[in-house]
Amino acid sequence: MIVPDLDEARAAPAEEGAGITTEEATSATGRFLYACHRGGVEAEYVEWTPQVRCQVLGA
Repeated sequence: MIVPDLDEARAAPAEEGAGITTEEATSATGRFLYACHRGGVEAEYVEWTPQVRCQVLGA
């Protein structure tokens, strides 16, 4: 899931009973983390770098 602010997005899974399975890390595209939600769904949360955001969204 692409999010505008990873720090804000980090709180949402915890509030819904999800657990962080991979702590925050950085890659060429930006910052990311993984969370496992109720029911076993694992989601990746990504905050793109400004350069990637511009390349993909043109904004």
